[in-house]
Order: sequence, then C-alpha cells, then structure tokens
Amino acid sequence: WGVRREEIQRRGMDVFFVVDVSRSMLAEDAAPNRLERAKQAISDTIERLGGDRAGIISFAGDAQVESPLTLNYRSLGLALDEVSARTSTRGGSMLGEAIRLASRSFTDEDAGGKAIVILSDGEDQESGPVEAARRAYEDRGIRIYTVGLGDSVDGERIPVFDRGRRTWLVHEGEVVRTRMETEILERTALAGEGAFIGAGTKQFDLGEIF
Repeated sequence: WGVRREEIQRRGMDVFFVVDVSRSMLAEDAAPNRLERAKQAISDTIERLGGDRAGIISFAGDAQVESPLTLNYRSLGLALDEVSARTSTRGGSMLGEAIRLASRSFTDEDAGGKAIVILSDGEDQESGPVEAARRAYEDRGIRIYTVGLGDSVDGERIPVFDRGRRTWLVHEGEVVRTRMETEILERTALAGEGAFIGAGTKQFDLGEIF
C-alpha cells in the first residue's frame, strides 16, 4: 500500500549542497532572487545525480541540516522546497560554520568521493570559511566548490515588507546594498582544492558543471 521499491546503482559520490539563506540572498539581481536561483540550480543538479548520495544544509547566522545524505531524490527535493530565507539569533552569514557542519555530516568513510557545493553571495561574518575548507580537505579529503551569486560591482538592494508594503532594508538611515563577495568564495574554494564558479547574475547550469 503506497510503497514502491526502486533499485539504484550506487555510484559512490557524496555531496552536500550548502545554500545561503541570509536576507541578502533575497536581492533580485539574480532573478527572481539569489536564493530562488540557488534552489533551482540545486534542483537541476539533483535530476542528474543518478546514484550519488546528496544532502542539503542551509545557513545564515547559524547552520542546519535540511536533509542528511540520501539516495531518495524525491525526499531531497521536498526538503529543498522548504528552504527559505531566515533570520537567526546570530545575524549575518556564518559560511565557516556551514562548512564545518557539512564536514561532520558525512557518514560513509569509504565513499569514493566527497564534495561540498556552496551557493552563496559570499557575505561572511568572520566565521573562518577558508580555514574550515582547508581542514575539510586535509582531514577528510572533502573538496569545496563555491558558486557566487549576485552583482559583484554595484550590488543590489534587499527587499523587505513592512505592514504588507514592499520597501528596502535600511541600516543607520542608509539603504543597504549587497554585493557578491568574490574574494572570500575564491579563497574558500582554493583552500578546499575545488573550484569557484562566478555565476553572478547570469543563468548557469549547475547540473552540467557537477
């Protein structure tokens, strides 16, 4: 009753998709916004996995596992659908903490390959992502790939809603503009022996890259 068994050939790759859900990811320079662009990229990649285990971790001022490693791509997709921008007791983005959580969340020491794919605009609150990436690779052979989203030059405003009215995030009387921080994403990928993909505001096929 309602049960179907499906045999999947295990290919041996384990990957955690780490997605930034801080408020800056609501900027609309990458339409419809950075977060939705990231989620669509992950969704496209899930469709091409075909035997690799995958999991999802979200982070803002903290990090949490949305889905552990699994071969059940339907449940993975459902977990991805639930990912949304959030604020936490700790403000900003803690990219380093997300990398450390992902590193701890790999379960199979004998898996053929391990990777962390980060989709973010690169804003970080001094959480040590470069060192976290270096330790992940040196200690466990986990490669780090970063995908940068957003305009790195002019940036974009962050929409907020005040009593049902759309406006822009303001800090100390100034409208906040958020830019993709290319340098931190490049350095993190380099430390993790992976690669940086500067998607910016353009369309990109993460499934093909994967």
